[in-house]
Amino acid sequence: MIGEQHLAHDQMGTPNHKPPTRVRWTPSQIQFQILERLFEQDNGTPNKQHLKEIADELRQHGQIAETNIYNWFQNRKARAKRRHQQVARRCRTHLNQAKGAQQVTQLILPELLSCNQVLDLG
Repeated sequence: MIGEQHLAHDQMGTPNHKPPTRVRWTPSQIQFQILERLFEQDNGTPNKQHLKEIADELRQHGQIAETNIYNWFQNRKARAKRRHQQVARRCRTHLNQAKGAQQVTQLILPELLSCNQVLDLG
């Protein structure tokens, strides 16, 4: 009803005005593995039809809503972007240090080679 307050009760039975707590969804291990595999294949958020198909597959391994899947992909994409930016920033720092010192030590050479790939330098 409109204007109806959600009242929770404390241990003594006294009503308080806290909204009901929301249960947070956590994927099971198999659901997580399936989601990771799908993310690696597409690297994007699935469309509505694909979300329904994914939900049907994941429901075989536990409760899940399409909203959970959509949010998981959005969050995963954001984490991947943030990690890529951190690696690129670290690589630029190493490259600048190496250029400034006019030498590349054996300690940072392997990381610099992988940085070239991340930054598409050659």
